[in-house]
Amino acid sequence: MSPLLPQSLAAIADPMEGSVGHIIWTVCYLSTLIGLSAYGIHRYFIIYLYLKNRKRPPEPSRYFEQLPKVTMQLPIFNEVYVAERLIRSVSELDYPRELLQIQVLDDSTDETREITASCAEELRQRGFNVQLIHRVDRIGFKAGALAVGLDAAEGEFLGILDADFVPQRDLLQRTIHFFTDPKVGMIQTRWACRQFFWMDICCLSKLHAAAAAGFSISMVPPVSGDVLVSNKVAAGRLTHCAKTWTLAIAPSLRAGNLFTLPT
Repeated sequence: MSPLLPQSLAAIADPMEGSVGHIIWTVCYLSTLIGLSAYGIHRYFIIYLYLKNRKRPPEPSRYFEQLPKVTMQLPIFNEVYVAERLIRSVSELDYPRELLQIQVLDDSTDETREITASCAEELRQRGFNVQLIHRVDRIGFKAGALAVGLDAAEGEFLGILDADFVPQRDLLQRTIHFFTDPKVGMIQTRWACRQFFWMDICCLSKLHAAAAAGFSISMVPPVSGDVLVSNKVAAGRLTHCAKTWTLAIAPSLRAGNLFTLPT
């Protein structure tokens, strides 16, 4: 056997050893490992905070003597199966009707448009302040719809609900009074998957619901799709960020403190 053969085999076995490519690969691997480890530690820390504070429900420092006006924004796009349920559930909120504005921000291109128009007209006849806004260009997508609604909002505070959400009747009563603290600019509530309580659904749906419930318990900085109540200043900043980065909410521009309320 040639004395150079073992050296050749070693070079073939590890061709990048000592090379720039080997160094880059090692750095990438270690960076990924450190990042995943930090994420895991953060998850455990969130669980620790939840266990530590689970028996201390948040309470507002004081209560409004006169309730402020609130605009509920409902961004909708082709949600034919849940649009009516959302609009009707918002109309059933425990809040003075004269202090509640409902904005239906419907960018739909299917039969959802007829559903939202019918529901809006029905609520108007019942005395609700309902504003139906339909765009055809969809510039900015959901963020663009929220921005258009913000310009026409009458309320001092805004509430945002995705189309597949069903708010509890006391949602505003349990959140609005936290804004008596001038340091609070936004409130994000927990949410739960209603399918978790259905007995006739498949196991996959149950697993999905359980995962959603676990995420809600260990709430992280706000993301698109969560129940959000904010003042107009915070909403303006969030909407601007949404139009810029195509996100519903940017954690880096959160205003004030973040409260998560049990549902």
